[in-house]
Amino acid sequence: MKSHFWFAIVWTLFTVLLSGLSGNTVSKMMVVDFFGADKLAHLGVYGILSWLWARSFAMNRSNKIAMCYALIISTFIGVSMEICQKFIFSGRSFEYDDMVANLTGSITALLIFSLVNK
Repeated sequence: MKSHFWFAIVWTLFTVLLSGLSGNTVSKMMVVDFFGADKLAHLGVYGILSWLWARSFAMNRSNKIAMCYALIISTFIGVSMEICQKFIFSGRSFEYDDMVANLTGSITALLIFSLVNK
């Protein structure tokens, strides 16, 4: 279904937008301000990103292939956004911990995806 593809595109754009916001704007948006909330946000955003791409690709491919494509896309976006935060986006900083949180969220979502879609 094409709607899965468009949900994935919209969520990808949302993820890129959030990654480009200044640190001050992001801290104002945080509902709960405690250590680790940022990493939980990364887990959630990239988990949803991976799930939506896997769902989109699974319409025409096997679940394993769909999950591989989704992981490649989410990893590429996660690493690219961290590099952009270092060199392009003002008020943001490059963090390896964010990339680990992004990857952890993606893998977790895809593991759940594989269990749900057996």
